[in-house]
Amino acid sequence: MLRNFRFLFIVALSSCLALASVSAASFVTYSDSSSFNAALGGTVLNTQDFNSYSHMDNLNGVELLPGVTVTSNMSNIVAWQVSQPNPILFAYDSVIRNSTTDAYYDINLASAYNTVQFTIEAWDPAAPGPGTMEIFFSDATSSSLQLFQTGAHESDPVFFGVISDASIDRIRWTEGPEIYGGGNEETGLDNISVGNVNAIPEPATIFLLGGGLLGMFGLKKNSSSEA
Repeated sequence: MLRNFRFLFIVALSSCLALASVSAASFVTYSDSSSFNAALGGTVLNTQDFNSYSHMDNLNGVELLPGVTVTSNMSNIVAWQVSQPNPILFAYDSVIRNSTTDAYYDINLASAYNTVQFTIEAWDPAAPGPGTMEIFFSDATSSSLQLFQTGAHESDPVFFGVISDASIDRIRWTEGPEIYGGGNEETGLDNISVGNVNAIPEPATIFLLGGGLLGMFGLKKNSSSEA
């Protein structure tokens, strides 16, 4: 009988470990820089502010930071400095911008980073919104959330940050509809930062389940010895 319970315990614990290995990534998103910076706990991120680029420099697929590129379904991605005091990353495509096809940016992470932040620029608060942020993790899971421009003017940047317990493969920012409809709101990206923060491991439940199985095993052993 004791051997049977040992076997059951090993099988059950192995099942728990297998389930934990395929569980979804655990993450926290931030809409303000102060909360995000507090969560960093002093970790310094690598940042690309585009100030070293000139207006209309090609940035399509260019490595902006180690292992970091930006691509899009729009044909042109450039450093843009027209009404902004400093350059931002901006994509344009006359066909997609004015169509019902959603315009998006992909921030691609070839290196293992679990922390990403950036700002969305030139988002007109009069646009109906929302935009969509999709996060794709290295464990093949993903998550999406909707964003709105809450500032008073399109010059007010919209902050986005995420810290995960799994590496992030890609983040897709899909613009919302244009203010007049029939097209996409014209936003850009700035201050892209990446790094790694020590996240709390998610599978603490493994130890709880394992402890419960150990307790059940011990209880059976005691009752058997008493019998």
